[in-house]
Amino acid sequence: RRVHAATLVPRTIELLNYSSGAQHAGAALSLGWHTDEQSAVTALLLLSDPANFSGGELYHLAHGQMHAAHARQHELLVYRSHTPHAVGALTAGTPPAGGPA
Repeated sequence: RRVHAATLVPRTIELLNYSSGAQHAGAALSLGWHTDEQSAVTALLLLSDPANFSGGELYHLAHGQMHAAHARQHELLVYRSHTPHAVGALTAGTPPAGGPA
């Protein structure tokens, strides 16, 4: 389905903070597999310096393969919201408030 720029408006804005050791349903994911059903695109902005923590990768499933994105500080990741995605748990360190979002 084609997305037309004129119809794009923010549905919601969230600030997500993660801490090391967080798990989801017993798995080492701080935000488990899901889709953002009511959105056309999702944008994630990494506010923290990745030198302060390990983990927190954005994972996508595409064509039966899992892909990991490793964002740099202030890098914006944009993807189709219906694509299954998850955020890996932080394995070391804790970003300051306003961390991976």
